Amino acid sequence: MDPHPAATHSAQRLGPGSSARHAGLRCGHSGDCRAELSRFWRRTARRRMGHVDRQRPTLSDDCSLGFAVARPVRGRRGVQLQPHRPYAGRGSTMTDAPQLIDIRHLGVAYRFDGQINQAVHNVSFQVAQGETVAIVGESGSGKSTMANAILGLLPDHATITQGELHIDGQNLSHASEREKRRVRGSLIGLVPQDPMVGLNPTLRIGRQIAEALLQARGGRYPTVDADVLELLQQVGLNKPVLRARQYPHELSGGMRQRVLIAIALAGNPRLIIADEPTSALDVTVQRKILDHLQRLVSERGISLLIITHDLGV
Repeated sequence: MDPHPAATHSAQRLGPGSSARHAGLRCGHSGDCRAELSRFWRRTARRRMGHVDRQRPTLSDDCSLGFAVARPVRGRRGVQLQPHRPYAGRGSTMTDAPQLIDIRHLGVAYRFDGQINQAVHNVSFQVAQGETVAIVGESGSGKSTMANAILGLLPDHATITQGELHIDGQNLSHASEREKRRVRGSLIGLVPQDPMVGLNPTLRIGRQIAEALLQARGGRYPTVDADVLELLQQVGLNKPVLRARQYPHELSGGMRQRVLIAIALAGNPRLIIADEPTSALDVTVQRKILDHLQRLVSERGISLLIITHDLGV
């Protein structure tokens, strides 16, 4: 893949203060809270939409919690790597960090009614540990297909037709479902596009975050409730006990998106894939969510792969 000769568009730069290096990939046309918290992760007797919770949380506001498919993406003509302002650390180079994601001439095709439709063709890029990379392209250019290939979530009628997909040094181009689950569970977290699709409307917020934590830990453990509250705080949600007891429809769009970020962080991943993470939000909320996400991954040393159609992201 050839470097783009033009200067980086200023709108593509993420905010200052990030310790991560950035690169963009452009796709072309084509009180005691325990009693209160012990319930929000348990299974409910009936799975239905919850009522607005009018119960006052037992934890006061000032109480400390004690926690510190359409047109194809083409490798040379339609997809170009644009280097952003590099990390300002002393002696830093693009080869300092190991490559967490290494995509080599990847191709993905869909089969419909006996016809083969190439959605991704000859795409190559890398994401180093602690690096932020953006894949930018119009709707239908194959961005999400590429992300699903990395996550091992391609549908049955899609297949990798060429190239290699290396994750943490392993070629997972044709990995088993068990290997794909391991990658999704411990290495990669996903922030999906639509919070109302990504969240279960019948379960409380705390229960959904707790399930992600339990999945990552392999079962119930003593501090799961406290960890739920800590994640809610870390993603910038106030009154975490109240938020944990609420249902998705009781939160604003920006708050729901922060919950999805908390779920993505629950498995302590090394990479987060954010698929159009702010497309459903207004401009002011978009900036706050993106800034907060960038700050979180920078503090944790997590790699970030942002998929978007908006150059301003």
